[in-house]
Amino acid sequence: MNSIFDPQVDFGALLDDVSRRGWAFEPDALTLGFTMELRGLLSGFDWRYFLDEGEVYQEFSVFTLRQGDAFPLPIQVLDEKLGQQVRINAGRARTLRNWQSTEVAIQRYSSDSERIGRHRDYSADHGLIVVFTVSGSGKIQIYPDRYEGDASHSLETGPGSMMLLAGTGLLDDDATRPTHSVSPAICSPRTSMAFRMPMASKPGGSD
Repeated sequence: MNSIFDPQVDFGALLDDVSRRGWAFEPDALTLGFTMELRGLLSGFDWRYFLDEGEVYQEFSVFTLRQGDAFPLPIQVLDEKLGQQVRINAGRARTLRNWQSTEVAIQRYSSDSERIGRHRDYSADHGLIVVFTVSGSGKIQIYPDRYEGDASHSLETGPGSMMLLAGTGLLDDDATRPTHSVSPAICSPRTSMAFRMPMASKPGGSD
């Protein structure tokens, strides 16, 4: 198995950013070799089309693994090493000292309409949400306000990139968790793997 994280990835600095402003982004987190291992798994998943045209527009295909499922070996190893790095580098963030994802949502965006509108992630997701892009590319927009105004940041994801978002309990005020949106893929399909620690049920997915 290939090395997982690129040597320059500084989890301490990234988690400090998440604790301070609610998000962090690393464009080259996974090594190319390990990214290709993850990409090799994608054809074996039983994708489910998800569409929600409610308050937050959501359209994508998804395959979800949960605690108790048999994770494919590369995902299992990434899950374990990610949790270890988060706990080791939690610093003053007590919420992250025992964080370990229990759900992996694998999402595919493959048409001009598939995207997620302006939203905050579900409050059920505890501590941290970590999203790796496995294939393709696309943009995640970060907004300073939940409902109004333009994006303050436009982050282009690509193979091996990592987005970190504050979950419930990490920030002093959960109402300041980052508002963001996921644009249609630039290089299609864009496929992501989101590692989360849900503490309650929720209707769909994000990112």
